[in-house]
Amino acid sequence: MTESLRDKLFLAAKKVGDLNKYGEVKGFSGNENGYAKIKQIRPGCAIWIHHLKDETLIIDLLITETAISRYPNESESTLKKFEAFAGEELKTDVFEHSVDISHQSGKFYLDVTNQPFEQISETIDKILKLF
Repeated sequence: MTESLRDKLFLAAKKVGDLNKYGEVKGFSGNENGYAKIKQIRPGCAIWIHHLKDETLIIDLLITETAISRYPNESESTLKKFEAFAGEELKTDVFEHSVDISHQSGKFYLDVTNQPFEQISETIDKILKLF
């Protein structure tokens, strides 16, 4: 059975308990087809799974400038931990907020587009234990 990215995101959101009140995936904004929060470290510092408009599925660490200024040590240690966790698979980019495009933050991510949900689920379990 081939799993669509939509199916994988739904299963991930269900796994972490981040579906909306109707039992559906959150999101569907200008730059994404949906998202779920895997782990909140601090306000403005969280690990997410996003189904992007370019048909990629990523697990990403987003840290806002506010989080960096309010929690500098924890933000830095979380980033280092995520970098070590991701290893050579780590990719970086600028995250542009879907509503306020002037609001940007660092995005550090793993592309899990081609992974079966079972492997994505194992990655989520590791993240929940590590962070």
